[in-house]
Amino acid sequence: MLLTLGVFGFLGALFRLRTLQQTLDGVGRKLGLNVQAVELSDPLAAVDVDKPADHELVTAILEGRA
Repeated sequence: MLLTLGVFGFLGALFRLRTLQQTLDGVGRKLGLNVQAVELSDPLAAVDVDKPADHELVTAILEGRA
């Protein structure tokens, strides 16, 4: 997605010269989309369970073992 911004946009994002929202706005303009960040207070909300190992991890977290 960052390469959609071009070299300067990519470098600006890479070196944090642009905010997250500025970067998302640039990607959205190039792709004709409205792109918004979704910030979560709990990082565990982003755990993806698509493999058996992920399922074991989530089970351990829920059971308080991890």
